[in-house]
Amino acid sequence: MSKDLHMADYYLHPAYYYTMELSYDDDLTATFTQVVERLSRSALDAAYVIDQASINLPT
Repeated sequence: MSKDLHMADYYLHPAYYYTMELSYDDDLTATFTQVVERLSRSALDAAYVIDQASINLPT
């Protein structure tokens, strides 16, 4: 899981996220989603966090 956790960190780090356009990396997005689902107490919490993370995606 540590590799997945580090990949999720890149997804959340603004400097990497915007300069490298990480929102378009499907593997990174899937890994972020998996980490959030594993660490959340409920499916509703996971859905909320994933929704909040995707609000600021560049279009």
